Amino acid sequence: MQKAKRQAWLILNQVPFPGTPCLCSWCKFSRWSGDCEDGYMECEHPLDVISENSEDVSEGRDCWGFRPNVAPEDAADIVGMWLRGEHPDWSTVPRMGRGK
Repeated sequence: MQKAKRQAWLILNQVPFPGTPCLCSWCKFSRWSGDCEDGYMECEHPLDVISENSEDVSEGRDCWGFRPNVAPEDAADIVGMWLRGEHPDWSTVPRMGRGK
């Protein structure tokens, strides 16, 4: 995905609040384990060069291997929830490619 197409998610990642997301928050290749503060992400991108650099992305950097699993408008809603101190029920978040 070209950087211009990733722009919406990159902008959302710049919203200042505790626990600011990274592109991995919205990527179909990320797998999350653990609870909120103790949680961690593993990148399961099929190209090793992407998954090997996932720690850089989790620190707020860009990733050319990013493929969204959440539409930008849904990601914006989630960021709004986080700003209000709420936590989304991830099982109810519409995933791209799976219908709404």
